Amino acid sequence: MRTLLTALTALMLLATPVVAGDYEDASAAHKGGDHQKAFRLLKPLAEQGDADAQALLGYKYHQGLGVPKDDAKAYYWWRKAAEQGNASAQFLLGAMYAKGEGVTKVLEFSQPHTQSHKEPRVLSLRQIGNSAG
Repeated sequence: MRTLLTALTALMLLATPVVAGDYEDASAAHKGGDHQKAFRLLKPLAEQGDADAQALLGYKYHQGLGVPKDDAKAYYWWRKAAEQGNASAQFLLGAMYAKGEGVTKVLEFSQPHTQSHKEPRVLSLRQIGNSAG
């Protein structure tokens, strides 16, 4: 019985989820330019649902830092983080839509005849669907 309890305790310690310190280590590696290490630390955190890790992982994919540049993967991770309320991911996801980077562009600037400044024009979902082909 004691052996079983020891084995289960050891197994539980090994299966302990990644802790917040790992995000701090990943962030420090990212800031220090060690993008491979940052990616290795971020990926499990992001897969476990850490919104900050998801947002930073999306940034790494968008910029091609330690991974091949991939707007689809950037979108995937930013969307997951944005759905959890991560403001950075929400902003960056919106920027992808505004610029049309890997997604259908939803913000256009037009020059009205009556005004001298540009006004943003947001497309409706119907227009987006029609423009997607």
